[in-house]
Amino acid sequence: MSAEHLIHKYPNRIPVEVSVGEGLYLDRNKYLVPRTMTVGEFNIVIRKRMNKLKPYEAVFLFIKNTLPPQPSTFEALHAQYCENNLLLKMEYRKENTFG
Repeated sequence: MSAEHLIHKYPNRIPVEVSVGEGLYLDRNKYLVPRTMTVGEFNIVIRKRMNKLKPYEAVFLFIKNTLPPQPSTFEALHAQYCENNLLLKMEYRKENTFG
């Protein structure tokens, strides 16, 4: 299904494609995210879906190599970063930040 079709079928959701950096695994990489969900809330959802993530590893979300603010809604991110195909592309990378 195309992103345009998904937006028309689910007007209160944003189609999001998530890629992960080296050493990370997600069981799926496409999501329909509520427009009002914040980046912080989405980080919680994604962190729960990642297996084998050690407690001292921090996971950061990037959109076009930029860290979006945690209180930003997906509606605002979609308006700011959306490609022509209406699909919001994000990447998660891990960093050893606690030692």
